[in-house]
This record gives sequence, C-alpha cells and structure tokens, in this order.
Amino acid sequence: MDLLEFLIIKLFLYPPTSLNLKVARKWGKIIGTTAFFLSSKHRKIAIKNIENALNKNRKKSIKIALKSFSHLGKVIGEVLWAYRRETVGEFCRRIEVKGWEYIEKIDTPNFIVVSAHIGNWEMVGRAVSSFHSPIVVVGKPTKNKYITSLMENIRNKLGMEMIYKKEAAKKLIYCIKRRKNIGFVADQYVRDKDAVNVRFFRKEITVSKLPAYLSKKFYVPIVPIFAITHEPNKLEIIVKEPLADYNKSNEKITQQFTTTFEKMIKTYPEQWIWAHRRWR
Repeated sequence: MDLLEFLIIKLFLYPPTSLNLKVARKWGKIIGTTAFFLSSKHRKIAIKNIENALNKNRKKSIKIALKSFSHLGKVIGEVLWAYRRETVGEFCRRIEVKGWEYIEKIDTPNFIVVSAHIGNWEMVGRAVSSFHSPIVVVGKPTKNKYITSLMENIRNKLGMEMIYKKEAAKKLIYCIKRRKNIGFVADQYVRDKDAVNVRFFRKEITVSKLPAYLSKKFYVPIVPIFAITHEPNKLEIIVKEPLADYNKSNEKITQQFTTTFEKMIKTYPEQWIWAHRRWR
C-alpha cells in the first residue's frame, strides 16, 4: 500500500511540476482546494482553530481555511518544481531577503534557525544554505517510507541535511560542535517530557525546549526566519532579530520565538497550516 500511495502521488504531482513554477503552483492549488472539500476531518480542525485563535466568525474562518489548504497545495507544487528544475542561481534571483544584516552581525560561525509551517518553510533551509552555509534540519519521518525517502532527497538537493527526531539530540550536538547551522520547524504539537509550556494565541501549548537548550549550552544564537510566498512566483525571506540572551530560561526563550510565530501568522493567516491539532 505504501508503494501504491507513493505512485499515485507521483502520478498526480510529477507531470505538472516538470513544467514551470506557475503551472506547478496552479496544479498544487487545485490539489489543495480539492483536499479542503474531501477531508472533512482536517477542514473542521482548521475552521475551529481559526475561530478560536483569530476570533473570526464562521464565514471568515471558512474562507481563511480554504485559502490555507490551497496554499499548502501550492507549496507542495513549488517544492517539487524546485527539486526537479530550479538551480541555486535561479532561486536567488526570485527571492527578496529582508533582515539578512542580523545574520551578518552574528559573532558566531553558526546559528540555530527556528521557523513555522508558514509560507514555504522548506525554502528557509534553502536560503540559509545558499547565502550562508549548509544547514542540518530536524524532521519527523512520514508513515510511508517511500514518501520519507523522497522528502529526504528533496531536502538534500535543496541544501539541507536531514536528522530525524528520534536521533536528534546527540547528532545535533555533534553538528553544533562542528559549527554547522541547524534548523527547527517548531510550531507543531509535541508530546515530549522535555517540552516546555508557553502561550500561543492566548492558550497554553507545549513546545520542544531543544532549540533553547542548545542555544544556551553552546552560546549559539537562535534566528527566526520565514519564507513568505507572493504571486506569481516570488519569495520573501524574512529574518528576525536573533535571540542571544543565554541567561534566560528555556521557557522564556521558547516563548520569545513562539510569540514571533504568532505575529507572523496574524500577518499572513492564509499561509499557515491551520489543519494541525496545535491546541490539545
């Protein structure tokens, strides 16, 4: 079944992404919009999350949720197109970078990137590897081993090295000691004894303390970075001010970048994945 699922995905997504970015995004939008109407479970989760977090009425929440699903489809199309067609030079020419001066002022050879599932988060790692140095990213394998293998190949092609959560701690320490950048997408629910509690849209959530712990232990700053998409094929890389107060607690550091996530989501609500069960 895993192989069949993988082949079906390739059948639907590979032909359009072999053309140009505009076609890949449009096809992805169709897939995402279709998923909104077919997946009642995730549609309901998204609408409820938007109502509670943004205080929107049901009509507006449905509209944002639909755009969020469509956006996710476009992200998938763009990532596959970039993997198959785009060179580093072409990528650099279609992006606008804001705040890179923060990274230029960092007095350490490496840093810790934190981002959220907003915009095209996969392109955050590509931007760091293109403009600074390769980055090691922490991820979670999918239930389908073929899709996991594809995602690993995509990230490697885009300048990222994958580490999976079960093996993350020791390997990340090894990477930091060797002055490698590391990256976390840190806006999902975690069931972890080492998680810390923070506030996110007025409610308490759990977030991994690993970024804060590594930052404090090795005196490496945390840099929030986002990749916001703009039509027809532009990307805006937004770098926020680094977090480098190593005397703060893990909870306070984690709350700082979580608050940054919240501000970005409020600014671009249609570009965040609302269908995830973030509040439990």
